[in-house]
Amino acid sequence: MTPVNLYKEKKRRHFGFLGGGGRATHSVANTHSSPPNRLMLLMIFCMGCLIGFSSWLQSQFWIALPTPPPAPLNPSLIGDSDWNDFQQDYQGRFGRPETPPGMRSWLAFARMHQCSERDFYQDMDDDLAFFRSIIQKEGHKKFRRADIVPTGLDQTDNYMAFKLQHHQLQVIASRNAGNNDREQRQIEQLLRWILEPIRVHEPKLDATYFFNLHDGATPAKDTTKRPIFSVCKQGYWTESKQPPTYNINFDSFKGQHHYLSNHPDYHDWAAFESRDIMVPYHFGYDSADSIIIQSDNTLPFSQRQESLVWRGSTTGSVWGESPRFRLIREYSGGTDAAYQLSDQVPVMMDLAFVNVMQNDAGQTLAPRSRTGDRLEFHELQQHKYIMDVDGNAFTSRFPGLLKSGSLIFKSTRYREWYTERLRPYVDYVPVNYNLTDLTQKIQWAHAHPQDAAKITQHAQQTASKFLRRQDMRCYMYRLLLEYQTLFED
Repeated sequence: MTPVNLYKEKKRRHFGFLGGGGRATHSVANTHSSPPNRLMLLMIFCMGCLIGFSSWLQSQFWIALPTPPPAPLNPSLIGDSDWNDFQQDYQGRFGRPETPPGMRSWLAFARMHQCSERDFYQDMDDDLAFFRSIIQKEGHKKFRRADIVPTGLDQTDNYMAFKLQHHQLQVIASRNAGNNDREQRQIEQLLRWILEPIRVHEPKLDATYFFNLHDGATPAKDTTKRPIFSVCKQGYWTESKQPPTYNINFDSFKGQHHYLSNHPDYHDWAAFESRDIMVPYHFGYDSADSIIIQSDNTLPFSQRQESLVWRGSTTGSVWGESPRFRLIREYSGGTDAAYQLSDQVPVMMDLAFVNVMQNDAGQTLAPRSRTGDRLEFHELQQHKYIMDVDGNAFTSRFPGLLKSGSLIFKSTRYREWYTERLRPYVDYVPVNYNLTDLTQKIQWAHAHPQDAAKITQHAQQTASKFLRRQDMRCYMYRLLLEYQTLFED
């Protein structure tokens, strides 16, 4: 399996998800400055060189530069009445008598950053339930931190582990399956950023965190009795028991959760149970407080091309048989150009591979497999409909696509940290994993343009409100407070 960062980077290159840089120029009006001015310029030049060298050195070797003393959030920012209401809601939702220690500080953090305070944490609780049950079975004996790294090493060959002590994070184990040191430094930088709220938490915590850095979760083993973190979990399908038809109005759609994978129609794709805990460290975010895919494209949905577009690589668990191959084989028309879905439905199908990879055996693409040029994100937005389908694992582009203003058709068997924040037929259109209902879903969208436009508007609102960088940190902060309760003091 491909390391998560390398894999996502390749996919982002093919979809124009990378930003560009600019270059600033400076001029000096008076070249005949007096000696004091020349001395000042020399000092400024030397200082700039020092700062530049420090930044380069940090980017190359990730030197942990000195950090200022932590400034913990004051839990008294949450009044007693609000805190009591939150505790009662927590007890009602999760059936536990009390919140984890430090949760009042988390609530203050969540409120300061306008994160969801009560909703969207059921998946987190479900992830932790297995490990809580182990503690009960073992006579309420909590876990030892020393067992975390050995458990992780038994599960994955691509990882990074941190030890938190005295408000300092130290990498205690690390391996990049692709032997890419620069990539590993980038991952460390991202993880340090997302762990920052828990690092400065008061009272200070002692903890060990193990991250699986592959782009998929690890299969459960009999020895999997201690928690590690992964970016997604397998075992769910985008399928609706009641797909839309022409006589169903938008208001009658009821969002349905993805459900477990014991489905007879999908025997071609083996699924496995995973006990990893989902965490938000995918690579769809930039340095601003928003999803990396931003757009000033204000083209109304009604004025976009009546077409379904997809571009991607030949990734997937089985060459020629993964969902991406099936999408191209059955819906691209087998031509060098987009083609019309049917005489009755004037929707163009613009689907193509842009990169052939993971083909060590040197196999050729099937005759009806279309290839094409990559499309930048603003070019994708010219189309009314955008397809999103699994490759090796989840696709990190999905949160950004929700902000595109186009209608997203989503086919996946993976859950991520934000999955429960989205609703089928409200934020996107789910497509069966074997793609057998894709034509039907496109026909519905074409026949109901106003309802389709409503979905795109709601998706943009959801992404802007619940899929921000702040939401990633809020989720991780709360998760690690819950995680802390699994361990001995």
